[in-house]
Amino acid sequence: MNNDRRVIVFFDGYCELCYRALKLLARLDKRHLLFFSPLQGELAKQFEKNEVIKKQVPGKFADSSSLLVIKNEKHVFFQGKAVFEALWETKGWRRILAWPKFLPSVFYNWAYREVAKRRCRLNDPKLNELKALFADRYID
Repeated sequence: MNNDRRVIVFFDGYCELCYRALKLLARLDKRHLLFFSPLQGELAKQFEKNEVIKKQVPGKFADSSSLLVIKNEKHVFFQGKAVFEALWETKGWRRILAWPKFLPSVFYNWAYREVAKRRCRLNDPKLNELKALFADRYID
């Protein structure tokens, strides 16, 4: 796939909630348009050095959010906006699930942050299972 058209979903590799969300995204993404990589991985470190992306993400990738979506190697979305951008990229009728992306992000980012605060209670990371599940779309 052409690198400038990739949609990469960066996730917290130690988060059970992220794992469940990625499984759902993978099921919805029938065309395999999304690629997945942990925030703690090498690809995240490379993107963190990209000046265009650096301006859009406050601080380090791993500190900024438990979910980041990068489109076309230039546009960054995080928190609730990342969830809806990823859903939007699944294409087809599934895009209807992403309708909140058209609302001001203050509505859903607040909810995202509240869930993210509590997500550690659900932690039981299955990173190896993720690698196997997304073998053709997993980037370390």
